[in-house]
Amino acid sequence: MLASLAPQRRQGAPLTMNDRDQPGDRGAKEPDSGRDRGTTMNRIVGENVRRRRRRLKMTQKELAYLSQVHTGFISEIENGHANPSVKTLDAIALALNTEPMMLFNQHFWKKKTLERKLREDD
Repeated sequence: MLASLAPQRRQGAPLTMNDRDQPGDRGAKEPDSGRDRGTTMNRIVGENVRRRRRRLKMTQKELAYLSQVHTGFISEIENGHANPSVKTLDAIALALNTEPMMLFNQHFWKKKTLERKLREDD
């Protein structure tokens, strides 16, 4: 019975997007799936890279040169569209003079900015 409900394709043919995204499939996107968390994490990392780079008054081109990553990939990371490897994040963190784990912290850079503003008001 279940075999008749599966998408029909010839043996050995690659799955198409329609084959993967059928409701109930393992690859289906659900609100609590790992895909959504990964996308959110990519945005957090991207925002943190951008904030730190701007705080250091560094251009994307300079960051790309220091971390030996293509400028376009830096842009994709900052926009949350890329999923960089641990090695790449380590190189970027080194170029930004920070610890790699700080790139994953959702509130770290915002908190530092708030603390700095409070000190300036005193």
